[in-house]
Amino acid sequence: MLLDEDSIVSLSPDAQSLSGGRKLSAPSHWPLLGSSSTLLWGECQGSGKDPYRISVELEPFGYKCSCPSRKFPCKHVLGLLLLRAHAPQHFSETTPAEWVTAWSAGRNVRQKEKDAPVDKKAQAKRASARLNKIEEGIGELRQFLEDLIRQGISDLPARRGELFERIAARMTDAQAPGFAFLLQQLRRGIDYSDERWPSHVLEHLSKITLLIEAFERRDTLSPSLAAEARTLVGIPQNQEELRSRDGIKDRWAILGHSIYDEGTIIRDTRWVYGEASKQYGCFISYSMRGQAPQTIPSPGDCIEGEAVFFEAAYPLRLLFKSYTLTDSFPLPEALPTIASALDRHAIAISKSPWVEGVPCYIKDLLLIPTGDKWFMRDSVGAVLPVPGAAGAPSRWHLLAHQGSLPSPYFALVSPYHIIPFGLAVNGTYFSGPVRSWEEIR
Repeated sequence: MLLDEDSIVSLSPDAQSLSGGRKLSAPSHWPLLGSSSTLLWGECQGSGKDPYRISVELEPFGYKCSCPSRKFPCKHVLGLLLLRAHAPQHFSETTPAEWVTAWSAGRNVRQKEKDAPVDKKAQAKRASARLNKIEEGIGELRQFLEDLIRQGISDLPARRGELFERIAARMTDAQAPGFAFLLQQLRRGIDYSDERWPSHVLEHLSKITLLIEAFERRDTLSPSLAAEARTLVGIPQNQEELRSRDGIKDRWAILGHSIYDEGTIIRDTRWVYGEASKQYGCFISYSMRGQAPQTIPSPGDCIEGEAVFFEAAYPLRLLFKSYTLTDSFPLPEALPTIASALDRHAIAISKSPWVEGVPCYIKDLLLIPTGDKWFMRDSVGAVLPVPGAAGAPSRWHLLAHQGSLPSPYFALVSPYHIIPFGLAVNGTYFSGPVRSWEEIR
């Protein structure tokens, strides 16, 4: 990789990270700096007792930082690269530290495995074995659901933790992570303080049952619905094949961000809107805990690039074949009311029964706190509850920007609730902090 200012700036996930990186590009922040022909490394003193350890491999380019930031690259990596670009004399040519060589060696092993020729026979054998494990797991899940309905759900709020945790772990073992995620939603994604929770639970159980039926009858479904069922169960679509397709070239505004902690896996979702195509989509990346996800910039940023949607009955998930950061930020066309957003949800459900909230930009919404419950009201007085904990920081962040006047909001909307991610004030878009399970619940 060419270490010049422009190349490093292009790596930055957002302006805040770049600003932080520039502040850390002074030698005084780095008690240890080193380099070899292919590696850079350093220790950056943070607020804790131990400095953060940063490793960078120049070809093929990669990096790792021991800090807890969810931005990639983080400000420490950017600071190290900027320091190298502007003041290389501070890097001593020496033998890499053991923690640097261990990371590089592991990375090289993974790259060789990735580049190895595909053994079609072995690949088919693995796919068949996985399918058998999934089908065995589905049999257990079907029995679990039948037992749950037969026994009743009245005491579910008290015992949901152990109950759904156990069956979700079994679905992970059965290599059906999609079912595990849906079951975790029953544990953490339902607001059991809402008096309507039984109907919410039954609807969610119905969707899981419907997915079981769809997966077992996938050969009889339309190609798009069958592909969606396989993906929801956890069988990934071939991203290399998707990248070979023609995509949608557009300017994409990044409107919202959520992170779900699924145990050992972190699921990172960024919601985007295309200016010319007028399409919403979500970019989802998965990473093991402690690893950097392959993701896109943060809410409030805009990228120009070519996006390809995953095959689905109601396509939302997408990937980017390529993109570059751009300065402009196109705001979506606003829907007039909550009712019009619910009409969009009805259209989505008619195409895919597993759609949860649909992305919408709605004008003249007011975020209203009322004790331990929050609501959003539109210009004609229609109201939807905002789920989750009353003290969630993103709500207060949005409320501070909103003030007392209605504003257009980007949110996920369903008949049961509305989840706001950001709003526009006088044409400037403000997003809330990263939304976690504890907020969306």
